[in-house]
Amino acid sequence: MEPGRGDQIKLINSRLGTEKVDVHLNRLVAGGPRGKRHHHTTADNVYIVKRGEGTLTVDGETHVIRENDVVYIPAGMTHS
Repeated sequence: MEPGRGDQIKLINSRLGTEKVDVHLNRLVAGGPRGKRHHHTTADNVYIVKRGEGTLTVDGETHVIRENDVVYIPAGMTHS
Protein backbone atom coordinates (compact mmCIF):
# COMPACT_ATOMS: atom_id res chain seq x y z
CA MET A 1 0.00 0.00 0.00
CA GLU A 2 1.29 3.46 -0.87
CA PRO A 3 2.76 5.53 2.00
CA GLY A 4 0.17 7.42 4.03
CA ARG A 5 -2.81 5.25 2.94
CA GLY A 6 -2.83 2.84 5.88
CA ASP A 7 -1.85 -0.73 6.73
CA GLN A 8 -2.31 -4.02 4.89
CA ILE A 9 -2.40 -7.28 6.83
CA LYS A 10 -1.96 -10.41 4.68
CA LEU A 11 -4.22 -13.25 5.85
CA ILE A 12 -3.79 -15.72 2.97
CA ASN A 13 -1.31 -15.55 0.09
CA SER A 14 0.89 -17.68 -2.15
CA ARG A 15 3.38 -18.40 0.66
CA LEU A 16 0.68 -20.61 2.19
CA GLY A 17 0.38 -22.66 -1.00
CA THR A 18 -2.52 -20.80 -2.58
CA GLU A 19 -2.07 -19.80 -6.20
CA LYS A 20 -5.24 -17.85 -6.97
CA VAL A 21 -6.37 -16.50 -3.60
CA ASP A 22 -5.09 -13.43 -1.79
CA VAL A 23 -6.99 -12.35 1.33
CA HIS A 24 -5.88 -9.29 3.23
CA LEU A 25 -7.23 -6.60 5.53
CA ASN A 26 -6.71 -2.96 4.55
CA ARG A 27 -6.97 -0.40 7.32
CA LEU A 28 -7.13 2.94 5.53
CA VAL A 29 -6.26 6.29 7.09
CA ALA A 30 -9.29 8.59 7.30
CA GLY A 31 -8.82 11.42 4.81
CA GLY A 32 -5.67 9.76 3.45
CA PRO A 33 -4.66 9.65 -0.21
CA ARG A 34 -6.77 7.72 -2.72
CA GLY A 35 -5.49 4.52 -4.20
CA LYS A 36 -4.20 4.50 -7.76
CA ARG A 37 -6.46 3.36 -10.62
CA HIS A 38 -5.60 -0.23 -11.46
CA HIS A 39 -7.03 -3.61 -12.40
CA HIS A 40 -6.27 -7.24 -11.64
CA THR A 41 -5.89 -9.44 -14.71
CA THR A 42 -6.89 -12.76 -13.15
CA ALA A 43 -8.17 -11.98 -9.65
CA ASP A 44 -11.67 -10.90 -8.64
CA ASN A 45 -11.91 -8.51 -5.65
CA VAL A 46 -14.39 -8.56 -2.80
CA TYR A 47 -14.44 -5.62 -0.40
CA ILE A 48 -16.24 -5.84 2.94
CA VAL A 49 -16.53 -2.48 4.68
CA LYS A 50 -16.23 -3.08 8.42
CA ARG A 51 -16.22 0.51 9.63
CA GLY A 52 -16.50 4.02 8.25
CA GLU A 53 -17.34 5.33 4.82
CA GLY A 54 -15.43 6.04 1.63
CA THR A 55 -15.60 6.29 -2.12
CA LEU A 56 -14.84 3.57 -4.63
CA THR A 57 -14.48 4.25 -8.35
CA VAL A 58 -15.16 1.28 -10.65
CA ASP A 59 -14.96 1.64 -14.44
CA GLY A 60 -15.30 5.43 -14.14
CA GLU A 61 -18.34 5.44 -11.80
CA THR A 62 -17.84 6.63 -8.22
CA HIS A 63 -19.85 5.07 -5.39
CA VAL A 64 -20.07 5.82 -1.68
CA ILE A 65 -19.41 2.67 0.33
CA ARG A 66 -20.38 2.36 3.98
CA GLU A 67 -20.16 0.02 6.95
CA ASN A 68 -21.51 -3.48 6.15
CA ASP A 69 -21.41 -2.96 2.37
CA VAL A 70 -20.01 -5.84 0.32
CA VAL A 71 -18.58 -4.98 -3.10
CA TYR A 72 -17.63 -7.43 -5.85
CA ILE A 73 -15.25 -6.32 -8.63
CA PRO A 74 -14.60 -8.86 -11.39
CA ALA A 75 -11.09 -9.33 -12.76
CA GLY A 76 -10.22 -6.77 -15.41
CA MET A 77 -12.39 -3.93 -14.08
CA THR A 78 -10.46 -0.72 -13.41
CA HIS A 79 -10.95 0.54 -9.86
CA SER A 80 -9.53 2.82 -7.18
